[in-house]
Amino acid sequence: MILGASRFQVPLIRKAKNMGLTTIVASIDGDYPGFKEADISLRVNVTDREKILEKAQELQIDAIVTNQTDLPVTTVAYVAERMNLPGNGLACAQRFANKYLMRQAAAGCGFVSVSYQKVNTVAEAVEVAKSMRYPLIVKPVSSQGSRGVAKVRNEAELIERVRLAKQYDAQGEVIVEEYFEGREVTMDGLVLGSKFYNLPLGDTELFEIPDLSIAKAGLFPSTLDSELQQKVRNLNSKLVETLGLGFGLTHSEFRVCEQTGEVMLLEIAARGGGAYISSDVVPLACGLDVETILLRLSLGETPSESIALQQRAAGYYFIGNLPVGTVMEIRGLEEAKNIPGVQAMVSDLKIGSRISEMSDKTSRPAIFLLSGETRQGVDKAIGTLSKTVAIVVKTFNGVVTVGI
Repeated sequence: MILGASRFQVPLIRKAKNMGLTTIVASIDGDYPGFKEADISLRVNVTDREKILEKAQELQIDAIVTNQTDLPVTTVAYVAERMNLPGNGLACAQRFANKYLMRQAAAGCGFVSVSYQKVNTVAEAVEVAKSMRYPLIVKPVSSQGSRGVAKVRNEAELIERVRLAKQYDAQGEVIVEEYFEGREVTMDGLVLGSKFYNLPLGDTELFEIPDLSIAKAGLFPSTLDSELQQKVRNLNSKLVETLGLGFGLTHSEFRVCEQTGEVMLLEIAARGGGAYISSDVVPLACGLDVETILLRLSLGETPSESIALQQRAAGYYFIGNLPVGTVMEIRGLEEAKNIPGVQAMVSDLKIGSRISEMSDKTSRPAIFLLSGETRQGVDKAIGTLSKTVAIVVKTFNGVVTVGI
């Protein structure tokens, strides 16, 4: 059973089918491509643990898994625990899914300490902010895709953003924390048998949208100083050990101050990176098919613990932050497919597409997957893409042509 049916789960579903497995895909109802790929489709909310457990028992599943999405992680752990299938256990999964518990676990691992508090009301947020320094970060305790996450610079913005963030948490809980300035990096990891492996470290580039943190590109390997890279790896290993993960994949995001060497944990998840990071980018960057390993682990198999990571380069690059309006023309997509280093493109953009203001990671309509022998090669491919592809949008103020 695979929980989640969006385009990011399609690689996992296909790999399971290539292994000869019958795939049962569960998700809320919608036009999700995973349903078309599945042998059996279930229109069920993946956060409804009891309903998913009921279906899993009814279908006598041999394994349950998810990847590239946060919402089903605790459900996977719950069902696996109740059915005595391989998994991490609900308590462990909750430490990864709940950003407050995650913050508490990270406190003793060597990360830079910033002031933070969990609040349930706007009034509580205003009160705790009095002892903090603006700017602050507001985020739901349990959410995904950067929904409800924002930087605020004063009390008025704090009130507005806490109200919004509460809508994205099932319990209405929000974290308010001090902002830490630094460079963003990301890294996936793999627990295989008794050992944790840090996978390639990459640089995250953000869209230039005030007060929102939405990734535009992830580029591997990172160009961060080698000593700082090692520090990030060591901290990540200690954090995974502290959180008690004994199974599967991780995805971590950090902010690093290059001047002081301090590292802040943004978040860590008990699943592989979204935006095709774990399914495509990591294998391109290091030669390791971590999703197939995840499937084998979920079946109770024990692949060899001796793995060798190749040293290549890869990345993803999103089209996004387009002006609000209607797409009139898309230029250069066919030419883009022939650019050296462009591996694939997945796009929801078409003539007539309505473009709304970007608010979180789900607002990004198209992605390019990239590879190369070196990071310079990947950077060059992005440079060529930016000169090749343009989107023509009809806005309220006229027709605008936008590069990517």
